[in-house]
Amino acid sequence: MGLSRNHALGTVHSHIILLGWATMAITGLVYIARPSCEETKLTILYFWPHNIGLPIMVFGLALYYGYGNEPAEKAVGIGSIIVILALLVFAIGIFKNLKGD
Repeated sequence: MGLSRNHALGTVHSHIILLGWATMAITGLVYIARPSCEETKLTILYFWPHNIGLPIMVFGLALYYGYGNEPAEKAVGIGSIIVILALLVFAIGIFKNLKGD
């Protein structure tokens, strides 16, 4: 993007960084700091939907904002809902299992 000065995919880039790298790093650090939170089925219910919903959302964003594909907006919505629900499951798992490790 920097060399071509084409920032059409800037939204995609920021979502990959924030939801793909930063959020997953933070959740990983939480699981390291609080091992009791990792030992539940909620961990799986967070991890897989997050990693399935994010690519759906990112590809939808790339098609919609980068290439003007209007129907891709539905993929953005579906992927976003999956990721938000996954993050809610993560939060529920953390609050439900906070105990002195």
